[in-house]
Amino acid sequence: MKFLHMADCHLGGWRDAKLMDLSLKAFNKAIDTAISEKVDFVLIAGDLFDTAIPNFNIVKQAIKKLVELKHHNIECYIIPGSHDSSVTGSSFIDILEVGKICKNVDFSSLNPDYFKDKPYILVGLAGKRRNLEVKDIEAFKQNVNNMRLKYPDKKLILTMHTNVSELLPHELENLNLLSISIKDLPKADYYALGHIHTPFIYEIKNKKSYAVYPGPTFPNSFDELINGYSQIAIVKMNDNSLEIKTVKLDEHKIIDIEFNANNKTPYELTEEIIKKIENESFDNKIATLKIKGKLRNGRPSEIDIERISNSITEKGAYVLVKNMNALTSSEFELKTDLNIESTNSNLQDIEKEVVKSYLQNKKDKVAPEQSISGQLKSQDILSIISYLDIEKKDGETNKTFCDRVIEHALKLDIEGTKLKDFLK
Repeated sequence: MKFLHMADCHLGGWRDAKLMDLSLKAFNKAIDTAISEKVDFVLIAGDLFDTAIPNFNIVKQAIKKLVELKHHNIECYIIPGSHDSSVTGSSFIDILEVGKICKNVDFSSLNPDYFKDKPYILVGLAGKRRNLEVKDIEAFKQNVNNMRLKYPDKKLILTMHTNVSELLPHELENLNLLSISIKDLPKADYYALGHIHTPFIYEIKNKKSYAVYPGPTFPNSFDELINGYSQIAIVKMNDNSLEIKTVKLDEHKIIDIEFNANNKTPYELTEEIIKKIENESFDNKIATLKIKGKLRNGRPSEIDIERISNSITEKGAYVLVKNMNALTSSEFELKTDLNIESTNSNLQDIEKEVVKSYLQNKKDKVAPEQSISGQLKSQDILSIISYLDIEKKDGETNKTFCDRVIEHALKLDIEGTKLKDFLK
């Protein structure tokens, strides 16, 4: 038995037309690989699309390619990911299943007899926003155990779109993310994972199995472009052996350019970048430009990005991707007397510390829990933050969503007074 394991395609995630096109081409290459390798099935472990309601043209192109699998008698199994699932639970994955293009194998709706004529069984745990799928783990395990009892001789593949604690990258290990331990999962022949974009192949010796994050089919962020994450896994499974082969998808090379803006003016920085570009060869490469540091004066917007972009394009770059998130200016730096040193990773705890520090550092020294006419207490501020933490509904326009958030927040009671009246 041979199958292709892919995840985190995030089709439609890039706004730039050229990057969106590259993302689709990488996805197409994945399907072409499945056909050329003559796999028995393709397994997509979540986040085929970047949103629950993807762009129509993106959907059309994805379906056109997925249909090719049917023409070659290759099954396609899929679970929704945290991106292509909405807050109401609906997903465009449902449309793919109704059209018999892909089979959704999430445990909550899977018929246990679906795989009765196959040498394998597949059970999935769909991803949810904020990793809330972790709360479904007990029901998932029960479902898996029931299917294992019914079909004890079949190969068992578990597919999950979630964080697995043993496989978290170093930068995520200390963030207290909701996650699942391999130790708490039923024994399976293969764990097909999605959600974490760092490729990882983990051998589980006590279970004689492997847990695999294949990585995204195309980079979905600036950092991922630099790291070159763009691959799939081909898995060959026999009675007593399992082989995993990774296949790179994107063929574009990356040229990474980074500049430090410390003690420079926008003009000086622009000239330095232009001079550097003159000595580079961008022959059809993706150029990533990162500018960080603190300008001596002037605004970041005064850097002549258009001139820089034109110069890089003229040198033959396929596309330019910019990152200026770590760029500040001495003249426009936000001044604050807050001194917050937090060891907490929980968002709510950090919010409490920020609010407490803010109130304690106000000139009139309003205590965090003190009630003074005309002043908000810390709990009031935290309540407002909580009221603003609502999600956009399916099909809701940005304006309607913003109006709903504001209307919702203004109804908040503060000591018996509506927020809208309190702020008057």
